[in-house]
Amino acid sequence: MVLLNAQWRGGSTLAFQLLFTTSKTSFFLSDEPAFAARALMRANALAHNQALSDTDRILVADANLDVLDCAFKLFDMRTLARWQQVRGNLSGQAQLQHASTRSLTESCHTQTARARAVKTVRMVGSLRHFMRHCRHHSNRRDCSVIQLVRHPLALLKSRLAAMHLPIQPDSSWSELTRETPARPDLNLSTICALMLRDVRVIADLKRRDEHVHLIRYSDLILEPARTAREVHAMLQVHSDEAALGKFVQAHFPQHSAPV
Repeated sequence: MVLLNAQWRGGSTLAFQLLFTTSKTSFFLSDEPAFAARALMRANALAHNQALSDTDRILVADANLDVLDCAFKLFDMRTLARWQQVRGNLSGQAQLQHASTRSLTESCHTQTARARAVKTVRMVGSLRHFMRHCRHHSNRRDCSVIQLVRHPLALLKSRLAAMHLPIQPDSSWSELTRETPARPDLNLSTICALMLRDVRVIADLKRRDEHVHLIRYSDLILEPARTAREVHAMLQVHSDEAALGKFVQAHFPQHSAPV
């Protein structure tokens, strides 16, 4: 059971593809499945411009666990399959696209717990809850978390750019804070507080020798091959050097030297 935990515009889609399509192990992948969970489909509950409560974040964590456990008790399977089709079309990930609900279910059960991975940007701040319950669902060593972090200012600038909001390239932290509309996903204090909550949990889990790995967005961009190999080693899977080299050349053209 592997969770890639990040924030919106934090590089999670790129990281998800890099880490889980370049190993010799075939992973069952699910991209933001909680968006299709019955309890969270109400009135746009998971929209980025909504203030997500801690209760809802825990529901997101539970939905992610439900998928990793191949239980699917919190989902209408047709809705989940359609949502994964949408995510697969957007990201170009064929592994997310299943011909039927039966195909999705069988694909999950075919893989061992260690070879199932979920990506999420909507349970920030609920990592401790996830890990506590993951250990109840599976062997302690089968619960792994990859925490992806990006500098809050770069994260905010990326969000503003994605929303086509006016922003000057040299805008300072104080200028962005003053000019950003009053909404939670564009509030630096909120971004930093939630990110710090999870980073502290990661530090605590590391001290307890849990299977956790912290990735900085800058490392992902500057040293993608090394980053992938380190995560593969933590997950106890072998890197596919041919696939890794091909991926790096396709997505990181600045890395012209051998990886």
